[in-house]
Amino acid sequence: MYQFTAIWILNGDGLDRTLRGRTPKSDIRKFYLTHGIPWETLAPMRDHERGRRIGQDLERRLILVEKALTEKLLAKGPQEREGVKSDAFGEFHFPIQHVGQWVGMVNSYNGFPFFSAEGQKWVQECTGQRIRFPSMITSESPQTHTQPGQSQSPEAAVELSTALPDKRILLDHAALWKLSFMWQIFPVFSYSQLDQTIYTAYSPGIADGSLESLATRCSLHAFLAFTSVFGLSSSLGPPVDAPACARKAQHLLGQLMWMAPTVETVQAVFMLAFFEAVRGEMSSMDMFMAIGVRILFLLGAHKYREPNVEGSNNLRNLFWLFYVMDKDMSIWTGRPPFISDEQCDLTLPPAESESNPDHGLESRLGPMRLRLSIIKSRAFNSLYSVHGLQKSDAELLRAIIELDDELEQWRVSVPSSWRPPLAFSQSKPVEPAPSDIAPHEVPVMLTRLEYLRCAAIIHQASSRCRVWDSAGQPVKGVRSSSDLSVAASRSTLEYILHISDGLKGHAFWYILLYTTSAILTVFCNILSYPLSPSARQDISFLEIAPAVLHYGRSLSNDVLSPNEEVRLRTVTDFLEDLARLAPLAIKKARAEAG
Repeated sequence: MYQFTAIWILNGDGLDRTLRGRTPKSDIRKFYLTHGIPWETLAPMRDHERGRRIGQDLERRLILVEKALTEKLLAKGPQEREGVKSDAFGEFHFPIQHVGQWVGMVNSYNGFPFFSAEGQKWVQECTGQRIRFPSMITSESPQTHTQPGQSQSPEAAVELSTALPDKRILLDHAALWKLSFMWQIFPVFSYSQLDQTIYTAYSPGIADGSLESLATRCSLHAFLAFTSVFGLSSSLGPPVDAPACARKAQHLLGQLMWMAPTVETVQAVFMLAFFEAVRGEMSSMDMFMAIGVRILFLLGAHKYREPNVEGSNNLRNLFWLFYVMDKDMSIWTGRPPFISDEQCDLTLPPAESESNPDHGLESRLGPMRLRLSIIKSRAFNSLYSVHGLQKSDAELLRAIIELDDELEQWRVSVPSSWRPPLAFSQSKPVEPAPSDIAPHEVPVMLTRLEYLRCAAIIHQASSRCRVWDSAGQPVKGVRSSSDLSVAASRSTLEYILHISDGLKGHAFWYILLYTTSAILTVFCNILSYPLSPSARQDISFLEIAPAVLHYGRSLSNDVLSPNEEVRLRTVTDFLEDLARLAPLAIKKARAEAG
C-alpha cells in the first residue's frame, strides 16, 4: 500500500519523511544540493534534541528554500500568476491544480468538483476525447435547490409550524440521542437542557407567539430533522418526516429573526445548517451558517469565558460546532469562511472537562479535533484565499512547509489508540473489518479521513509552483510535495473501500465529498504521468468508486428527494466518465512514446 510522509519534516526515529517507494532519498538530496541547501540540515535529530532545535531548524530550512526558489524564479524572469477565478454569477471557485495547470475547480455552489474550460481542453489533449460531464452544476443548469416551503401556501406553512408530535415521541428521541455516539460528537444541547426544552415547549403556561414558545418549538423541529440524519427513530410513532420538520423549523426561524437572540435559536440554526449540508444543499447551508454565526457573536460565544459561568459551556460548544463546520465547508467549496480566526478567542476547552457530560466535544476527540480544524483554517487562509493564490513560489512553499510541520505535530500528539496513520493499509492486522466497526469508532474514522484530506489540500497547493527543470517538469522537491497530495488521495480511497459496508445513508453525502475529491486528484495524476507504473493501479480506483457509492447508498432505506436523485446520478455519471477516459490517456501516451 502507499505509504507517504512529507519531505520537509524530521522524524525523531531518523526516518526521512519521503514518499516511500516513489521519491528516492537520492532525488531529494539532489534537489537540496542543486539549490544550495545543505543536506546536513535534514540530518535526523534525537527526540530530546528535537523539541529544542525544531524552531531554529524550521526557520533555517525556510530561508534556504526561499533563497533557492527566488534565485530560480529571477533567472527565469517574471511570470504571470493566475488569481481567483469567478463565473458570471460572481461565484468563487476553489482551484485544483496539477503540475502547474488549472485543470479544474470545485463548484462553490454545491461542493462537488467540475472541470473548467481549460481543464476540459487539457483532458481532451491527454485522452483524445472530450469529457461528457464537465460539471456537477453549471450556469446553464437549472437550480437544484428548493426554497423552503415553496410548495406550500402560507396558511399551510403556519399550520405546520405550530404542530409538534406527541410529547412522548420527543422524549423518546431525546433518550435515544443521549444513548447514541452522535450525542458525544455533536453536543448541541447540554445534558439537561434537551429535556428542559421539551418540557418548556409543551408547557400549558407558555404563550403562543412568545419568544420562548417560538424558540423551543423551532429548536425541537430542527432536532427531529437533525436526528433523523443519523437513523434515530422512535418506536412510539410513525417515522419522522425530516424535510417536513426542517420546513417547520425554517418557518419559525423567520419569525425569530425579529426577536432577541437565544441559545435555542442558534441551536436550531446549527441543526438546520448541518441537515442541509448532509443533503448536499450547500446554498441553504450557507444561509443558515451566516445567520448562526451572527447570533453567536451577538451572544458573545466567540469570547472565552470560564467554564463555571452559567451557560458558557453550551455556548462555547455551539461556537466550536459552527467553527468546525465552517472550516470544513471552506475547504470543500472554496468560499471564504464566515468565522474569522482573528476576531475570535480560540482557547480550547480545558482538559479536565472530559469527565463532564456537558462538555461533549471532548468525546469528539476533544481539543485534538478542534486543533485540526484550526490547522484547516490556516491552510485555507494561507494557500487558497485571495491573498494565498497570489503568493510567489517561495512564499507558497514556505507556507506549505510550515503547515506540514504543524499537521505532523498534531498527528503525533494524538493518543496512539486513535492516531491517524500516515497511510491506510488494508494489510494491517489492527484494522477492523467493516462489520466490526462499532458506533463509537465512527468519530475516529471521520478524523482519519479529515487528516488525509488536510494533508492532501496542503500539498496540492505545491502544484501551483512555476519552477521547472530543463525537461519541462517540476523540480524534484516540488514534485515530491505534489505526490504527497496524490498519495493522501489514494489512502482516502483505500480507506473508503475498506469501510464501504459502513456507508449508511446518514454518512453517504459526507463520504461522497471525500470520494469525488480524491478521485479527481488521482485522475489528474494519471493524465499528468500516464506512463508511471502506478497509473494502471490508479485506474482501479476510478473503476470501482461509482459501484462503491451505489452500494453505500443501497444500505440506507431513506427515500431520496428528486434533487438528491439528480445529484447522485450526475456525480456517479461524472466518476464513470473519468474511469472511461483514464485508460485512453495511458493508451495515447504509449502510442506517442512509440
